[in-house]
Amino acid sequence: MRTLLMVGLAVVGLQFGCGVDGGAGDAPLDVSSSEAPLVRCLTDSLTVYYSDATYSTEVGSDRCFCGSTPIRSGSRTPYFVEYINGEC
Repeated sequence: MRTLLMVGLAVVGLQFGCGVDGGAGDAPLDVSSSEAPLVRCLTDSLTVYYSDATYSTEVGSDRCFCGSTPIRSGSRTPYFVEYINGEC
C-alpha cells in the first residue's frame, strides 16, 4: 500500500512539473532589460528627470494616475523632481 502511494505521488509530481525548470537549459534569466509588469501608481503624480544636478535639461518623465501603470518617457536619472497631486 505504501509503495502504491509513493508511486502515485511521484506520477502527480511529474505531471505538474515538480523539479523541472522547463526553460532553455542552464541559461540564466535576463531581467535587467524588463520592467515589472505589475507596478501600480499609488499617487497621482508627475516625476521629471534631468540630465545633471543643475536641473536645467529635462531628459524624461513618469506620469502616474491612481491605480494605473506609470507612463514613462525618455530616460530616468538620479536627478529628478516629483510633483504629487494627491494620494490614491
